[in-house]
Parts: sequence; structure tokens; C-alpha cells
Amino acid sequence: METLLKVTVSPRASRNEVKTWQEERLKVRVHAPPEKGQSNKELRRFLGKTLGIAPGQIEVRSGESSRKKTLAIRGLTKAETLARLPD
Repeated sequence: METLLKVTVSPRASRNEVKTWQEERLKVRVHAPPEKGQSNKELRRFLGKTLGIAPGQIEVRSGESSRKKTLAIRGLTKAETLARLPD
């Protein structure tokens, strides 16, 4: 089972946090800079912790070097993923 999640990432934030939904994208702020994949790694680690899954279960499907990304989350249904995200 796999869920696709669209996110907009803001790197170099003061702290990691899930902000809000904007249209159909989840806004996420990460502390890491957008250099050498650091912000993608931090995004996977932070969302993994938030969702209660391993970072390895989250894959950047598209938008590797963009703020707008599509993530594939393995092991959770869409309903489980949405239930574990803060409102």
C-alpha cells in the first residue's frame, strides 16, 4: 500500500513544522538548507517522525530539486496518513 502526498517545502526555517493545507498541498517547514539534498533528507526524517514511520518509507517521487514535491508514503493508507498529520 502506498499513499501519494503533495507538499510544499520551505527550507531554512527556524524549526521543523507542519504548517497548514493550501489547496491540495501540505505546507511543511524544515530547518535544513536546500543544498545537496539536505532539505529532502530532513523532510523525510521529520515527516517520518510525525507519521510514526521510518524515513525510509517516504520517497520523493517528483520535485527532488523543487519546493513543490510529491511524496510516496509506504505502509499507510491515505486515511491513516491524514489522521496522523496535525490539523
